[in-house]
Amino acid sequence: MSFLLLTSLLTSMVSALPASTLANDTMTEIIWDTNSAIDIDSGPSPRDETGPAKEDLEPDNSIVGGYRARQGEFPTTISLRNFGAHVCGASLINSNTALTAAHCVDMGGSFSVAAGTNSWQFGGARSSVSQIIIHSGYVAETFDNDFAILKLTTRIPQTGLITYARLPPAGSDPDHNTPAVVAGCHVPRSTTTRAARSASARGSPEHCANLVFPSLFTENMICAGFPEGGRDVCNGDSGGPLYNLFTGETIGVVSWGRNGCAAPGNPGVYARVRRAISFIQFWSG
Repeated sequence: MSFLLLTSLLTSMVSALPASTLANDTMTEIIWDTNSAIDIDSGPSPRDETGPAKEDLEPDNSIVGGYRARQGEFPTTISLRNFGAHVCGASLINSNTALTAAHCVDMGGSFSVAAGTNSWQFGGARSSVSQIIIHSGYVAETFDNDFAILKLTTRIPQTGLITYARLPPAGSDPDHNTPAVVAGCHVPRSTTTRAARSASARGSPEHCANLVFPSLFTENMICAGFPEGGRDVCNGDSGGPLYNLFTGETIGVVSWGRNGCAAPGNPGVYARVRRAISFIQFWSG
């Protein structure tokens, strides 16, 4: 895998909620072993029918306008593979746990991960995935609560090229327009990548929500983007981390977007890690 870097300013889609609400992450999750059949039909229902059709929402999957990262520059970012082929990014939480987007794994498969390498074909530490836990609040039609925990068969220790993700404290969020970076595991069609840096849209949370689908934007999401377009996550990056540039904390999981990748006025949408801290911590033991 090659890691591409995109720097942006984060525009957070967070409404003020009571502290009791913020702390109330559910503990009833959808769990399966990777060799088992998958049934998630009993999960939450789709949003109201006035929302966009499923085809109008696109999982954000490879960085457009990024640059090739140095070896070890993003040591928490790993590649998630299905039947040996890269499908999504993920973040290594500890030696046997990783965090990715639920939509990367909700159709099942034979999953494994690779850590500590910028080559999507060779090197690094490898492990199969023994168990997948999808957040019980996940809604496939709208990508709400787009979180999944991966339990690894083989423990992956920290090295000079591999470290574990830092998570934000429960109840904390970065300010609007906090600089953030995205690390993606893009499988390139050519051998070259390009670098780009720019500022994101500085609109209010309501303005940013209106750029996507207001009826679908929830307190479980944040967004970041560039008003002029040209730089965004896209195919192959889903599940990867959005980092707070100041603290290095993983504050988002690449989730979805609309109207194609890097289109003007269309920010990328990320699952908001702070909303899932208790879920992540519970299943990281």
